[in-house]
Amino acid sequence: MTRVRIGVGAVFLAFLFACTTPARPYGQPEYDLQKIAEYRNVTTRAPQTQSVLVLGALDDLTVSPVGGLYNEENFEYGPLLRTYWYPHLAPKLLDCIHSSFSRRGVRAYKDYLDLGAPVPFPQPTYPPGLVLLRGSIETFGFSRHVQEFDVLIGRLTLRLVEGATGRVLWQGQKEIAFRAPMSNYDPFVMFGDALAAALLEDAGFSAALAGGAR
Repeated sequence: MTRVRIGVGAVFLAFLFACTTPARPYGQPEYDLQKIAEYRNVTTRAPQTQSVLVLGALDDLTVSPVGGLYNEENFEYGPLLRTYWYPHLAPKLLDCIHSSFSRRGVRAYKDYLDLGAPVPFPQPTYPPGLVLLRGSIETFGFSRHVQEFDVLIGRLTLRLVEGATGRVLWQGQKEIAFRAPMSNYDPFVMFGDALAAALLEDAGFSAALAGGAR
């Protein structure tokens, strides 16, 4: 009889957890709404002397779904209502980062054919004077809330390399997190703008961008 009771109890617990809506979909970064700052537009400009910047390979290491709709009030099991998939996250972010760099005075271009790593070609892959921004999206979450605000949070590992030699000029990790009222403005554009501003505010990145021009 004891074994039967234990078996029934285990089945009940498994059913209970299976029917409970998780706080965030698996793979999405956890966050505390009280600690997420409002989006702010930063007007950081590019250094006066700079190399031509090429946006190269951006590997997507996230786990789908990266989006979710939430109701933070009056929920029965959990705040998550539904999930969203973004199958082309990396190209979308690259487009937004490129646009933001261009608006800030960076001579930026995109190369969707970049392999992301030095390859054994007999000649340099890129001509002198170009620097490449490569990296990976480690985590990303785009949360819509029925209370009419969005939360975007992501972490990217990036490196700036010399195009002609592949020498690493700068590398680092950037975490972007903000909340913004729902509007017709694309939240991905906001994310790209925040990331470009964070990179240009980084003294090491700006020095490498300017130094590669020599």
